[in-house]
Amino acid sequence: MKTFLISLIILAFVTISHAQGNNSVPNLEIKLENNKTTLINTNYLSKINEETVSPRVLELQHIAAHFNLSKSSIYKGKGSNYVVSFKKTNGEILATFNDRGIILYSMGKFKDVILHMPVRNTIYKTHPGWFVLTSTYKTSYSIEAGVENIYRVKIGKGELQKRLRIDVEGNLL
Repeated sequence: MKTFLISLIILAFVTISHAQGNNSVPNLEIKLENNKTTLINTNYLSKINEETVSPRVLELQHIAAHFNLSKSSIYKGKGSNYVVSFKKTNGEILATFNDRGIILYSMGKFKDVILHMPVRNTIYKTHPGWFVLTSTYKTSYSIEAGVENIYRVKIGKGELQKRLRIDVEGNLL
């Protein structure tokens, strides 16, 4: 019995120490050289209001703005527009580029985003005691018309549910 208990303790110790062993992941190092890139979608980036956007949305918008159409496999040459879809978890941007790589139009839809402070304040002031069930952030951009951003929020209180449309300043639409 004594031998059995000692063997059991040693086995438990070995199992625990092995589970916490050194499972190292090799370090990957990327060296950046002095590469100069020319950003041609500065108009698109200047229209994005970074203070009112979730970091997840902003990241995908920057990826779309830095997309190099001429080095892409869909580029066939001058004379036509190209539609490119950028997707990440719970979000997508559909952008239309001209043959020079400039974004002409874009539409984005992002689910379960963090609500901007004025949007949250509007919900809590106009609907006290309600809570957010789902949220969707929709953005559209046109080189002529600029940017339009709308939050679609589903709120609930007990059995009741409402759908709200709110702009980035917190105005109910």
